Amino acid sequence: MPLDFVNYRGEAVSTIAPPQQKNRPKAADESFHKGWRVTGVPPGALEEARATHLKKSRLEL
Repeated sequence: MPLDFVNYRGEAVSTIAPPQQKNRPKAADESFHKGWRVTGVPPGALEEARATHLKKSRLEL
């Protein structure tokens, strides 16, 4: 004889456990530290951006 559970309003309540999520294997990537991703500007990108900006600003004048 199965038991049926209801909440205080008399509505049926499910007693089935929610499905468990599968745990993913943790990545052993060295670019991560304490949950923060290491980001930065690649070498030469800053100079290239400055040159592009100067070139575009000279065209506007």
